[in-house]
Formats: sequence, structure tokens, C-alpha cells
Amino acid sequence: MAIALPRFLLQTENQVPVLLVAFFVLIVVIPGFLYIHFGDTTTKDENGVLIENKRGYGARLNENLLPKNVPMILEQSIEFQSIGAQS
Repeated sequence: MAIALPRFLLQTENQVPVLLVAFFVLIVVIPGFLYIHFGDTTTKDENGVLIENKRGYGARLNENLLPKNVPMILEQSIEFQSIGAQS
């Protein structure tokens, strides 16, 4: 059955090249894309927070933190410093 497929995909002489391209995309391209974009576990944790920032937040956040001091703690993070958000 060949529903909504171009004719050249169904021709006998094109079966091997079509299968090779499909396997290449499924086995190389998609896993490679996922590894490049989501495999950076050396600098970020599973939620995308830089590990260095997480250490800094852990040292400063406690039950006695005043809400007015939260922006000061956030501005000390590396992401905010990289965009120039300093007081």
C-alpha cells in the first residue's frame, strides 16, 4: 500500500538508497541533535540551571532570607552577569 508517497520512493531501484537515508536520519542525525542540544551535563543540571549558580544559590538561600534580597541574589548569577544585569 502506498498512500501519499511519491512514486520514486516505491520504485525497486530506489529502495536501498531510501532505506540508507532513513536509517542515517534515524540513527545518526536525530540522536546527534539530541546529544548536542541536551547532553551538556558538565555545566548544567537536569533542569538547565548552571551548576555553578546552583552552588551559589544553595549557599545564600535559607529560611531567614528576606524577599527584598532575592533580586540581589539573582543578579549575582552567571546568566544575569553575562547580559549585563548588574547594579
